[in-house]
Amino acid sequence: MRVNNWEDQLAIGIAEWSSTDFKWGESDCVCSSFACVERMTGIDPMAEFRGNYDDEESAKQLIKNQWHSSLYHMLIAHLGKPIKATFAQRGDIVYRKASLEGGAVGICIGAEAVFKSDVGWTRVKLLSCARAWRI
Repeated sequence: MRVNNWEDQLAIGIAEWSSTDFKWGESDCVCSSFACVERMTGIDPMAEFRGNYDDEESAKQLIKNQWHSSLYHMLIAHLGKPIKATFAQRGDIVYRKASLEGGAVGICIGAEAVFKSDVGWTRVKLLSCARAWRI
């Protein structure tokens, strides 16, 4: 359930995290996107993972320790059944393949999604995303 002023909270969250450097376990794509979810809902579905990894390898290990085969499957376990990314609405979580080995989590802002990277938020067309989850 989103708070009454969720659209303002989403904008504030995106603005706050745009000036934050990328850091695994603190301000990576998952932490940044779900910090925006927390602003919109008051709940952070990924809170248990924050600060429990500090690089890509320890993030993958944490996912495996939680009995998930990938970031995508961890998202399913925490957020439920995904939808096609093209059906995502503002504030929904989106997923895309970032490399052959893994994916990235972002947040829908309309026809595009933003993904945290080492250069701030990177805008990506929803058409290039694989799946989404309603928030």
